[in-house]
Amino acid sequence: MLDDINTVFLPTDFSENAREALPFAAEIALRAKARLTLLHCVEENIHFTPQKEQRKEKIIKETTEAFDKLVGELEEDDSFRELQIGTKLVSGHPVENILEEVRS
Repeated sequence: MLDDINTVFLPTDFSENAREALPFAAEIALRAKARLTLLHCVEENIHFTPQKEQRKEKIIKETTEAFDKLVGELEEDDSFRELQIGTKLVSGHPVENILEEVRS
């Protein structure tokens, strides 16, 4: 069963619950020899906000810092040293984006 898994997706809102789910998702990915992808979805429609470029840059910066923190915490555990970890930031409806990522 684990042989069929190429990627384990962990949607995250950077909450404590998401942080606690991270080692479990990492363990599944490690056992399946799969890639772990952390996925964050921003619902905010920045395309119609004033100063959209500044807002977009701020969201990207904050999300990158949050991803870096999560990945850093995971990398502190030597058992996950060989795990391939990716991150992805998308905008729009979270459920639709998660399903789209899983299907692709």
